[in-house]
Amino acid sequence: MELDTKNIKLIVLDFDGVLTDNFVYMNELDEETVRCCKSDSVAIDILKSKGVDFYVLSNEKRNYVIFRCKKMKILSRQIEGNKVDQLDFILNKFNVKMDEILFIGNDLNDLDIMKSGVLTCCPSDSAQEILDVSKIKLKTKGGYGVIRELLNLMENK
Repeated sequence: MELDTKNIKLIVLDFDGVLTDNFVYMNELDEETVRCCKSDSVAIDILKSKGVDFYVLSNEKRNYVIFRCKKMKILSRQIEGNKVDQLDFILNKFNVKMDEILFIGNDLNDLDIMKSGVLTCCPSDSAQEILDVSKIKLKTKGGYGVIRELLNLMENK
């Protein structure tokens, strides 16, 4: 698959189902935990070194989102409501245009922003509605190195 990413300055992504395997694990203290892929962290570092910025936009208000994003040194925002309503904020915050954004999502709460005109990408195990609208359909499942596969596609363009 050829991917024209020369204009991409910002990758906006959902957290659960993209950086995680979309499962929530509960421990005996009734705490939720998730599983993330370390190769995504390495890929994010490489892309950041090439001038691509990252922003996690999640409807999930959980500390694990904040902690993981801090560890990866990327900004995040946890919101209620529709993600597409955040587009003006994102455009201004990162001083980018619509055609300079790649959005990666996996589930129905990502559908409206994926229909907004930005370049779209999704893991292979995304909801069918997301697969139907996504420009780039990855072979990787969420939480198994989605950003790593994206890095490979971007480097092999």
